[in-house]
Amino acid sequence: MIRSMNNLDMNRVEELWFNESIRVHNWMDDPQGFWDEKRKDFHTALHKSDTKLVFDEDNIVKGFVIKWPDNYIPEIFVDHKHRACPNGKSKKIGRALLKPLKESCPSLTASVYMLNHYAIKFYIKNDFIIKSFYAEQGTGFAKLSIEWKKH
Repeated sequence: MIRSMNNLDMNRVEELWFNESIRVHNWMDDPQGFWDEKRKDFHTALHKSDTKLVFDEDNIVKGFVIKWPDNYIPEIFVDHKHRACPNGKSKKIGRALLKPLKESCPSLTASVYMLNHYAIKFYIKNDFIIKSFYAEQGTGFAKLSIEWKKH
């Protein structure tokens, strides 16, 4: 079930963000240290957001998305342990999290590390297109700017 994030969800959401960030960015020299330093940025992203949604099933937060007022998605994560059904097929939790945003916004933007192949594949499957390539300020990591527009 998709619902608005509440204060009780915050610790689980931060834990999910941190653990999945480390897991999917394993190409970094020190992903744990890098994402530990980014916690303040995560809290800023939460504070700036006008939309905070979680995918909750059996009182377990299995994924979340946040959106800023300018329709930028700074964070969307699904716990890897809950991504697939026993038969290996995707549960489409990420798609479910995007659906209310796509219904209420004329366009959405996001950015993704170029080496985060899973995220790139996810966004492309969900009709986002690559708009530009750039080096992240401060880290120099290659990132893609992506966009979805309502047809």
